[in-house]
Amino acid sequence: TSFFPPRESARKDMERRIVAQILASFDDLNESPDGSGVAVIGATNNPGALDPALRRAGRFDREICLGIPDRNERKLILEVICRNMKMSEDVSLDKVADLTPGYVGADLNALCSQAGIAAVSRILMTNNIQTPNLQTKSIENKPKDEEKSKSDQVESEKQEE
Repeated sequence: TSFFPPRESARKDMERRIVAQILASFDDLNESPDGSGVAVIGATNNPGALDPALRRAGRFDREICLGIPDRNERKLILEVICRNMKMSEDVSLDKVADLTPGYVGADLNALCSQAGIAAVSRILMTNNIQTPNLQTKSIENKPKDEEKSKSDQVESEKQEE
């Protein structure tokens, strides 16, 4: 779904009104008497889904089209994304760049985030400290074996009384 769909294809009257209001606001910004303007930056992977009126002079009239990064560019993007991540010595960003043709920066960022989450989950599960609840995307405390036996012992003592 588009934030600024073409008004003729907007599904609801509210969408049409929102786009019209934003267009009017952009026009008002350009007519500022003191000459101070506001820079509005937008990004899309589907420019055809935008209302054409957004792209006329005085609104989003300058476009910078970025293509899909090649292998070397993906490696540079990965280096920036991973610069503050602790990684195993055997992780090869060269190999990741080789295995991700067609990925753009957002895809690589999501991949690295998921890898980080998987690593944390693996460490927590290996140490039996906490276990991730993948249904709710939260982490719950998991008692260690000796804590379990103590709590089991307390429960059995309560039942005996």
